[in-house]
Amino acid sequence: MKYIGVDVGKNRCQAYITDQEGKILEEFRFTNDAEGIKRLQERVGEADCKAVVESTGNMWLRIYEALEDRGVEMKLANPLQTKAIASARIKTDKISARILAHLLRADLIPECYVAPRDVRQVRALLRQRTSLVKMRTMVKTGCTVILTGMGSAHRGPTYSASAGGSGCGDWSWNLWTGVYWTRISGTLSTSTER
Repeated sequence: MKYIGVDVGKNRCQAYITDQEGKILEEFRFTNDAEGIKRLQERVGEADCKAVVESTGNMWLRIYEALEDRGVEMKLANPLQTKAIASARIKTDKISARILAHLLRADLIPECYVAPRDVRQVRALLRQRTSLVKMRTMVKTGCTVILTGMGSAHRGPTYSASAGGSGCGDWSWNLWTGVYWTRISGTLSTSTER
């Protein structure tokens, strides 16, 4: 059984591989990109392995998934609890990777929950959607502030059952052209005054 500790960084990572007795098998740096992760996978090989990465932003995710795809039993370490267990006066990437590997070997890793891959993908989409909705709201609020500051009698679109419930109002203001769009018997007409 191999035990792998990976200290994850934004650009570069440090890996430490040890056996059951704690003897160092390999220690190396690799870049945190597709090429570097492929190099890590090649060095891990097909042996029976356990690996641990520290939860650092979302930088750990690609390494976690790549090793998981390789059949490695993965653990995600809670950095605050790991620091409490193994605090060192000198903190380098090499030392962190070694500590993680030895804690994994001793089964002392304070784990974080990692959702299944399909759930992680749905969560990522929902986070992105939430971010876009917040940005849309900020833009709408900004437009309202600008129009109010210009003394406009802007009321925004009105929503009614007569609009067919399609979300199209009886009229709306076009911020860029200063034109009101009015729905008259199914056709659109424009004017600069309401």
